[in-house]
Amino acid sequence: MGGPDATSFFAGMANKLMAVDMGGNRKCGVRSAKKECQAPRPSRGGQIRLTKETVLMDNRWPQGDPDFLKSDRGTHRHNMKAILSDIHGNIEALNAVLADIHSRGIEEIVCLGDIIGYGPNPRECLEIACRESEPLIMGNHEEAVIEGDATAFNSRARRAVDWTRDQLVGPDVPEDEAAKHHEMFKRFVKEADVEGVKYYHGSPRNPTREYVTTRDVRNKQKMGAIFDALESVCFIGHTHIPGVFTEGGHSTPEDLFGVYMISGEKALINVGSVGQPRDGDPRACYATFDIDTVVFHRVEYDVEAVVAKIRATPSLDNTLAERLRVGR
Repeated sequence: MGGPDATSFFAGMANKLMAVDMGGNRKCGVRSAKKECQAPRPSRGGQIRLTKETVLMDNRWPQGDPDFLKSDRGTHRHNMKAILSDIHGNIEALNAVLADIHSRGIEEIVCLGDIIGYGPNPRECLEIACRESEPLIMGNHEEAVIEGDATAFNSRARRAVDWTRDQLVGPDVPEDEAAKHHEMFKRFVKEADVEGVKYYHGSPRNPTREYVTTRDVRNKQKMGAIFDALESVCFIGHTHIPGVFTEGGHSTPEDLFGVYMISGEKALINVGSVGQPRDGDPRACYATFDIDTVVFHRVEYDVEAVVAKIRATPSLDNTLAERLRVGR
């Protein structure tokens, strides 16, 4: 890519990044009660650099991708991975995310667990994720189904786990189907190391159960222990809220303008949730990773179709449907 068109485009994008926040609201020239307009803030891991990934960071540009970026989507990038988590039986969200991933020419997918639970299509999501992903990280919902123990869950989640187990390996499931699902569960691991990068569902200390939240930044003892257990970079899910934790604090994707640059520092990167986002944005969330750059992506999907299916399933609480509409 080169020439005056490219130069003028990136110059324009620099101005847009300074003038428009992640929700499309103008920031420059308006004095905010919280902060004044400022240039893009570098991540704690390195400097902001304006790249194609920056302008693709979460699919919010109202006119879609510029033409020269569209032509790049069909080209597979060496070592590019898509990292998914917390699909939670939401087949509409999963299919939308997979379509977005494939449109970018990405062939490697890592799934960080909780493929099942809460949502109305656990069977379809499990089968698709097992076909598309390697490695498969075990989440607390897979663990509860496999071990038959959901006592640590609240009553709403426990009912969902019990119903999900019945859909996959229950007495009414044909024997060959149940056996197939049992074999799929054997593929799940609690942690993985791929080229020096670690993958967990929860945290390095407790791979399936521990939550790492923004409130924990103030808990120096907890975060110190987590980073002591971490060698470099790891990816997690579990909280359904995307962001980056470093020893210097926490950054949201909005803080980072959707892009985190990998450096020598330790980082705990939460890729958000495909099937049940909880950061106030109902769109499916996932991340791409290519050695030194993490890009957060948001994808629209048919929320109302999932809401209708949850409402039609007595064992799934209606609040599981309503929260999809608001991303909470």
